[in-house]
Amino acid sequence: MTEQKPTARFKAEMPSIPGLAGGARPASRTIPGGYIAAGVFVVLAGMLAIGLTMRPRHIQAVAATAPAQIEVPSAATTLAVGTEPAAAVAGPADEEQVIATTVEMSKAWTAKDFLYRNPLSAWSTPAMLLRLPGGSATQASGYWAFAMSGLWELQA
Repeated sequence: MTEQKPTARFKAEMPSIPGLAGGARPASRTIPGGYIAAGVFVVLAGMLAIGLTMRPRHIQAVAATAPAQIEVPSAATTLAVGTEPAAAVAGPADEEQVIATTVEMSKAWTAKDFLYRNPLSAWSTPAMLLRLPGGSATQASGYWAFAMSGLWELQA
């Protein structure tokens, strides 16, 4: 027995089919140029159709009407609602508002009414500052502030 290389042992020979000269040939895997051109044309036509349908349409000018008006209550109207000190309204909206000193709020559960001024809308809302018993009077975590109005009106 002659020894063959291990890889040569597992290679199959090309079958010989009667009536065919030279055996079977592998099929050609090339795509004709006409098919490629037709495919490119279809893709470009589709992209053009999508681009035309997605293009923004011109809107006819609509007659301009007067913009809606929102009435903002004055500071005097807001003061009539709650019991806030007059010093809370005296300063301009850009300044920081001083509500109370740490000496005033030194005892636990001490409460102080004030007006919260929203810096974005300039609305004033009645609110309350409460000193919590667990925190330090010099730390922000020792206090709790909340609005006295909203969906309901709280009575102090």
